[in-house]
Amino acid sequence: MMKLTRGKQPEWFPPVKPSGFERLILSEPIDDFRSHYVHMFLQDLEHLVPLGSRRERDAYFDLETNDKPLAELVLASLDRQYNSRHIADALRHFLSSTAMELFYSGHSVIQITAKFENNKWDVRSLHPNSSRILAIGSTLIQVLPERESRRLGLEREILPQEIRVLDRSRLLRIELPADLRRKRKRLMKRLSLLSRISYPDTEKLFPRTTLENPNPKNNLWDFSAFRRNWEIALFQAIRDTGWNARDYYGEEKSDFFTSVWRLRFRKFQAALRIEIIRQLNEQIPPIIRKVNPDFTMTIREQGMLSPAELTEMERQLYAGEISFKEVIDSTFNR
Repeated sequence: MMKLTRGKQPEWFPPVKPSGFERLILSEPIDDFRSHYVHMFLQDLEHLVPLGSRRERDAYFDLETNDKPLAELVLASLDRQYNSRHIADALRHFLSSTAMELFYSGHSVIQITAKFENNKWDVRSLHPNSSRILAIGSTLIQVLPERESRRLGLEREILPQEIRVLDRSRLLRIELPADLRRKRKRLMKRLSLLSRISYPDTEKLFPRTTLENPNPKNNLWDFSAFRRNWEIALFQAIRDTGWNARDYYGEEKSDFFTSVWRLRFRKFQAALRIEIIRQLNEQIPPIIRKVNPDFTMTIREQGMLSPAELTEMERQLYAGEISFKEVIDSTFNR
């Protein structure tokens, strides 16, 4: 039996593969551990904040707000990994997990609740499985499978499948820019396919030795031609992102090639980071104003390379005005 509810908040549950009618409206979850190129891409993508050493805790971000303790609690609650107390760490972890989720499901949905109790703020966030949340215009719908009730003090109960129309008043919804939304599914599908066929089962392709033909000749399968076409297909799949698929040692590669692709991938990451922060600045204040009507907050990044700076570095690299070492050092530390 299917249940329809309206005006509710999302529910968290472990990722479940869609079944039955769900397959008509929900996408198959990406299994990045079975698709090694998807896994590598997401691992590299998540480092939206440079890994270089910076001693100042909040050096990469500046927070402008009229209620700093509350703003810091809100940002700390977004860190689903380590519950970091420092703004820089919390934002870095949030940006990493959100970037991966955006490419898993196309958007990320977070519920924020804030209460003032016992003379202090209590701020919490819930990160439901976004792959089961659909956006139809401005409406968010969560498709819940049959599941076991987790309410304390009550007997075990199996809840029916449910379509839940969510209350957006306390929800953040981070989504990819329009141009990336169109490219995401194609990129993930291509990387999954290329992962599956990167090492073909050659035993089925080469002729087998038999008594009649003890020394068979392979006239049909040319592995070098396959590998060349496979590399071209991989390059075509990833060139818009600038990711180099961790292929540093191919015979056609060079320091110049590596530097150009590094700059382009960092520019791709910088644009994604700026977009996520823009959406945080736009969506968080209205949610918190429900409990603190005068609340304002703006996150500003500082000290990191912007897309414009990375474009200028690429121009300088083509002109021979900067070295490969300068490119590597700059993109690592900033």
